[in-house]
Amino acid sequence: MKKRLYTGLAAAALFTLLFSACSPVTMTSWHDPKLDPAFKATAVVVWGMFDKMEYEKPFETTVCDYFKSKGIKAIPAMSVLDPKKKYDYQELEKIFGDAGANCALIFTSGGKETSETYVPGSTTVYGGYYGNYYSYYNHGWGGYWGGAMVSETPGYWTTSTTVYVEAALFANSNDNLVYRASFTITDPEDIQPIAYDMAKKLYADWVNIKAASKK
Repeated sequence: MKKRLYTGLAAAALFTLLFSACSPVTMTSWHDPKLDPAFKATAVVVWGMFDKMEYEKPFETTVCDYFKSKGIKAIPAMSVLDPKKKYDYQELEKIFGDAGANCALIFTSGGKETSETYVPGSTTVYGGYYGNYYSYYNHGWGGYWGGAMVSETPGYWTTSTTVYVEAALFANSNDNLVYRASFTITDPEDIQPIAYDMAKKLYADWVNIKAASKK
């Protein structure tokens, strides 16, 4: 694939954080308006360029498993690449082609942002009878506006993290960038549910632009 593209992608680090099952994932995308109508992502190498290798295997495996369930041949990059070796683009193109892939889907980091929000405290006053059964019984005989119970909740700060991820799909036949997606992930923790959600969104989009067949 094109040297300048692979040079930039190979230098990028992905995800210093894990991803959460309940983390909202949103996606925007672009595809080549001159995309060959005959192109289909039928066999894809999935490559997560992580800065921590322990994240790469579960991420790539989850994405590949989802694609396979939709009839796409999916190949984890870890199964065909040596993580300790640097490759030039001709080597990568040959390795991916030998693996039977007609395209490569490469995930890279788009950075992250952290924000803090202050949640104000609150004060709530309850009638005395809410304290316990005895207070309610005693209060009923002593008059309605008797004693009261005050509950105070202190204010506190919450921290939210937003992670941005880019996914680029290259056709192995002519090295062209045919599709790109940008993901926004809020408060990430657990990687596999997020990888599944990302794969699901990608596949649905590919079907929509006719770059994949619906199953």
